[in-house]
Amino acid sequence: MPQRRFARYGPTDGHPPGGACISSFVIVRKRDSYLMGKVTNPELWADNFNLNKTKPGGWADKWRLPATYLKLGEHPEDAANRVMEDQLGLRNYELSLAQVQSHAGESAAFKGETHWDLCYVYVGLYPMVREELSPTKFFSELSFKKLDEVASEELGSGHGAVLNGLKESKGTIYSCHCSLGRASADPQ
Repeated sequence: MPQRRFARYGPTDGHPPGGACISSFVIVRKRDSYLMGKVTNPELWADNFNLNKTKPGGWADKWRLPATYLKLGEHPEDAANRVMEDQLGLRNYELSLAQVQSHAGESAAFKGETHWDLCYVYVGLYPMVREELSPTKFFSELSFKKLDEVASEELGSGHGAVLNGLKESKGTIYSCHCSLGRASADPQ
């Protein structure tokens, strides 16, 4: 295992040799299933969510959890709002931070180097969870899938690590309500 270092990056601190990503994921549940989609229009994704259109093997014909990279200086909840509104086309919803996941592993782009992902996982709630959501300009297909129906390798862009984090928590998602620096967890 490579030596662990502090997540501090500046002119004298270096950088993760395999890169780092900070993302917001939105989990929309229907009973014991999770909303996933298949990417459409890579140009649109590249412009709006920074999906690497030059490496379609990471996402083409694969399921994705609704998610986006954070923009520099953006709050994770603002990024999650972009996912709900832009990717999924939802307007009347609530978001609640459920988990923060940290994953480090070999970089797909820089073989032999460590890549770090910091993932803010939100629960997206909206009043009418229908049997199927209509595809959007970002997803050619949207479907609710059970955790054990989709293998990690069927998920694009490294979303398998987040799925594994959900599996490890046995699908239990908690809403964290923070006040004055104290957090309490309420099961959903």
